[in-house]
Amino acid sequence: MAADTFTVNAGVLEGKADPTHPALGAAGIMLNGGTLKIDAATAASTLANVVSVAANSTLTTTGASSISLSNPVAFTTPAGLTSSGTAPLILSATGGLTLNGSDTLTVSGTGGHHHQRRDHGYGH
Repeated sequence: MAADTFTVNAGVLEGKADPTHPALGAAGIMLNGGTLKIDAATAASTLANVVSVAANSTLTTTGASSISLSNPVAFTTPAGLTSSGTAPLILSATGGLTLNGSDTLTVSGTGGHHHQRRDHGYGH
């Protein structure tokens, strides 16, 4: 049986990142212009939800414990994703986030680091 998919066209889909009983289970989440709000558990947690972005959307975190998404975040069409909040958000180490030429990612929040690597086409 395939997992359910929540499509967020507008408004907010909110769930707690409880590692034992995640509020959204293993459902896929399609952001199509809405907001996914993940509330951190009392300890670090990893969620297996597949998150896809089809239109300009927002991913927000609350709390202090880190939240990891074990599956890559995928853009299905040119879109923008704004990420903000207080809980650290960790994307999958294997493919974490793929931006196409016409996608945008804006990150803001309290603390954390933002690293950007540019390849200028010459040896390092």
